[in-house]
Amino acid sequence: MSSSIPSVALLAKAILCLSKGEPLPSIIADALRELCPEPVSDAEPVAEPVADPIPEQVTPVKEKKVRKISKAVAAEASAPAPAPASAPAPAVVTVVAVTATNDWRKHPSRLQTIDSTRCTGRRIDTKNPLIGTRAGDDGSNGMIFPEKQCTRKPSPGSKLCAGCATKDAEYKADPSKNNASWQGRLDEETLYPRAKIVGSELFLKRYPKGIPTATTVAPVAPVAAATKTKTKKAAAVAVAVAATTVAADVAPVEALWSSFQHEGRTHIRNLKNNKVYFANLSANSPEENAVKEQYVGRWVDGNVELVGDSDDDE
Repeated sequence: MSSSIPSVALLAKAILCLSKGEPLPSIIADALRELCPEPVSDAEPVAEPVADPIPEQVTPVKEKKVRKISKAVAAEASAPAPAPASAPAPAVVTVVAVTATNDWRKHPSRLQTIDSTRCTGRRIDTKNPLIGTRAGDDGSNGMIFPEKQCTRKPSPGSKLCAGCATKDAEYKADPSKNNASWQGRLDEETLYPRAKIVGSELFLKRYPKGIPTATTVAPVAPVAAATKTKTKKAAAVAVAVAATTVAADVAPVEALWSSFQHEGRTHIRNLKNNKVYFANLSANSPEENAVKEQYVGRWVDGNVELVGDSDDDE
């Protein structure tokens, strides 16, 4: 029915009823409801637009840094694994080769400058024999020493001190006389033949092919680490020693050498083997006198026997 009534007429009738205060007929109310349907309540809400996420800022890596890191990684990967610890290899000490030459004075062991204010007598550094000539060195055939100068002042009118002048005069009077404390002069034209230095006649006899260029030195054995038990025992022993009163050693010192005069010259005697040597008054110790060149003979029944043996080790 409502569909047959025009909507304008429905509105007019509704307004007329309301103006008169009359209730709105149900037929008109139903017709109006058809014209104005209620909104759908379960409609899906419209989704709000979502903004695209902001990308994180990435710091660009420089090309050079990339190459450097790549090289480091490659080197670490190719590096060989560390070798297991082993016993130390023998140390090889290289020394200056000494071969035949006419210019021996330029050898490092020879004295390059002569002090004009000092005696020109030659001395040798007996505490530092050249490597390759020391006892125990491979190919050693007698010790050769660095050259030094006498430290005493020369006598008036001479280039030598009184002691060196006496020895020089003895050598010139009898060149065959061997005085092991005399090594010649630094200003001599012809090198003193028995000088224990590079270039002398003695040196050339002992080392005709030169001093060996290298020598093998035995390595020092590594010290094993002490166990806890050994450490405790050592500590206990140390405490016991510290708590003990040690008696002073009053035993007399046993003499090893004795000096005496023989035929107007000072000699020294080894009290253990009775070997007799000429005394070198400029030597620092009796042991420096005990060389083959100064060997005289043996002490037999209170006298020196000039026997025909040598100073070779027994």
